[in-house]
Amino acid sequence: MNAATVRLPPPARVLAGTFIVGLLLAGVLLAMPAPAAAALPTIISTAWAPTTSEVLLEAKIDPGGLETTYEIQVECPDHVLCQRTEGKLPAIVENLTVILALREPQYGSTYWFTVTAHNAEGEASKSSEAALPSTPPEIPPGACPFGGCGPPQQPYTPPELPWANQSGNEAAARTVAEQRAKEHEEQQAKEAAAQRAAEAEALKRRQEEQAEQAFREREEREDKEAEHPACRVPVLKGDTLTAARRALAKAHCRLGAVHQPAHHHGTLRVSAQGAPAGEQLAHGARVALWVGAKESGAKRASRRGNGRQ
Repeated sequence: MNAATVRLPPPARVLAGTFIVGLLLAGVLLAMPAPAAAALPTIISTAWAPTTSEVLLEAKIDPGGLETTYEIQVECPDHVLCQRTEGKLPAIVENLTVILALREPQYGSTYWFTVTAHNAEGEASKSSEAALPSTPPEIPPGACPFGGCGPPQQPYTPPELPWANQSGNEAAARTVAEQRAKEHEEQQAKEAAAQRAAEAEALKRRQEEQAEQAFREREEREDKEAEHPACRVPVLKGDTLTAARRALAKAHCRLGAVHQPAHHHGTLRVSAQGAPAGEQLAHGARVALWVGAKESGAKRASRRGNGRQ
């Protein structure tokens, strides 16, 4: 019996064809290699290689499948940044070698260099030091300065930036000048601060000396006043000369000039004094007196009667 031919309705044929095409596409996609996942850049190694004419600093960097920028900074033996270079690496997963030629190397000295790589996933950094021999090495013909013989590896060396064409001496001189200018400014600031502090200390010392001098003068004055108290003029009007002299001595004063009439009768009494009562004078000051005889009652009545006539 002949095999029966199964005919599908038109919609069923369309669905079957679509299913078959989908299976074929899935197989193709599964057979294709998966793209590498993006990753942080990796600094595989850093090294330096002296030759008879120059010193090369090299670094192997894996960009991690992303476009990566890198930078190499070199510090000279005096720990001053004297040289740098930077560039870009393509977005591949492969170890690439970048190099920097050290300008005018100082043999017998130590250099420090830092390699930094950065892409969209992050940054990696690695520092090393290069202790150069005292003299340039003598490399025999056919030797491999980077170690490992075989076909020489062509390092990835991007074009240097325009400023990188300057000589190492100029860059080092500029850095040293900037450092010296900064140190000079710091020294001036320290000297100004020290001068202000010295002036403040001198002013404080003068004020203390003035206060001490005033205190000593006050003590001396008080001691002198205690030894020689001031003369406070007493009330002397109406006193006899003897009583006035006694009152003056008690008040730490002395009798001064005595003015009296040429002709007088009776006891002389003070009628006026040269300094008012209560005035304060120096110790032992003299007080002048004016004295006269006190009139009797009959003499005063006679003088008054003569005045009425």
